[in-house]
Order: sequence, then structure tokens, then C-alpha cells
Amino acid sequence: MIFKRSPPRQQAAWLDSNGAPAGAHARLAHIDNIAVFAPIIFFILVCGLELYAILAMNNGLLVYTLDDPYIHLALAEHILQGHYGINSGEFSAPSSSILWPFLLVPFVKLSFADYVPLVINIAASIGTLFLLHYLMTKFVLAGAAVRSYRYALLMSALVVGLNLVSLTFTGMEHSLQVFFAVLAVAGVIAERETGEVSWWLILAVIAGPLVRYENLALSLPTLAWFVWRKHYTVALSTAAAMVLPLFLFSLFLHSVASDSFRVRCWQNPMQRPRPANSCLF
Repeated sequence: MIFKRSPPRQQAAWLDSNGAPAGAHARLAHIDNIAVFAPIIFFILVCGLELYAILAMNNGLLVYTLDDPYIHLALAEHILQGHYGINSGEFSAPSSSILWPFLLVPFVKLSFADYVPLVINIAASIGTLFLLHYLMTKFVLAGAAVRSYRYALLMSALVVGLNLVSLTFTGMEHSLQVFFAVLAVAGVIAERETGEVSWWLILAVIAGPLVRYENLALSLPTLAWFVWRKHYTVALSTAAAMVLPLFLFSLFLHSVASDSFRVRCWQNPMQRPRPANSCLF
């Protein structure tokens, strides 16, 4: 689904008939296919070497650079059992992401469950590289005469500069967060060029904060951009779709935490340095 903004009455001299910079769409930077896939191959190769080193040093056991992935996997296993927490019968909210543990739920009973965060992160990072290629060739280097080998070196340097490999092996949701952040930026730039709001921009605005709350720093200005560009219906519907799951999840955490707090207080009032009657609130 694509939402198109009504063209203004008068176009500036530097815009074409579609309201985009003249020549920006037709003149893409010509890059060989080898140069396009070179940074992706480089990323996969480095990830492969990193994985080999980890397995060799840990007797064939995958060990992430942080302990958080194992917390997420434990949480996902309990979500599958209908409980939100890392210990059975004890509520907790240990996840830094709303969506991430639920992405792991379908795989927690499988033998390769520990590898699922790694696979998701690799896929997200490859998606980020494709988005960067899209931005580079369509906007940054549009119409420029760029040698393919220089482009391959530049994009491969971004793999290092953006720390994509290290983020991948944290086993956390940051690679997916970066993907949705770049997707949002690409969508806003594309809307500025064409006047159209693509479905994938709406997806980035909604899903980004569900992956990590920090993506609200991009989603909220994007909603303001929709209003500025007179996409009023899109802005309202996207805002509702973004806020609703955040509100419902917060309401769920508050209700479950309150119930858990009351139960602990009634079972053992001396656990807290307050009068026992304070647990009645």
C-alpha cells in the first residue's frame, strides 16, 4: 500500500513533474553486482571466522558476548508456558525489548534455539547493508561516476565502522533495531523525493519501538514529518498502531507486577522494610 501526497500547486525550478529533484531518480550510480555483494560477503566471512573462533575456544558451544541472550531465551521459554518471567512462578520483566523474546518463542524447544538470535541478527545486518546500498546508489551517489572497487571498499568499511559484527554476536536485538532505524531513515528520504509513504516506512515506525524503546527517537519525528507533509490519515493511523501495543504492554506489566507485589507481601511481610499494611495499596 502506498499513500501519495497531493502535489503542490507550483513546483520549484529544481523539482521535476513528480516533485522530486530533477534527474535524481533516473540517474542511479552504476555499481557492478560484485561490488554490491562484496560488503555482504565480507560481513558473512567475518561472522563465520568469529563463530569458528567461539566454537573452537568453547568446545563447540556457542557463547555470546553478553549474558542477556540467555535471559531472553529463558523468558521466551516461560512465555511459551504462559508465564512472563525467567523463573517459574515468579513474575519479572527482564527484557530490554517487547518484541524480541516473542520472536524467539517458536524456536525455544528446538535443539538449535541458542543459534536463533545469531541467525536473526545476521539476517537483520544483511538487510541493513542492502538498505545502505539503496541509499548510497539512489540518493548519495545518484548520477556519480563511482568505481566499483572503491564502492566495495567503502561499504565494507561501513561493516566495521557500524560495528555490525560485534552487534550480531551480542545475541541481543540491536541488529534488528539498527535495521528498523535505517529503514525509517530510508523511508523518510524516499518520501521526500517522491511524496509517497511506503508500507515499509510505516512498518519501521511501528515495529522500531517494539524492538527497542529508543527507536521512538526516530518514530516520533517521522510522525511529525507525516503531519508536516499533510499525510494526516497516515500519521493518525500509524500513531495509533504504534502507541497501542506499547500502552497495552505497559498496562500488562503494571497489572502483573502489582499482583505479584501483593502476593509477596501477604506471604512474607518482613521481606520489605515497610509496615506490613503498606502492602495493601
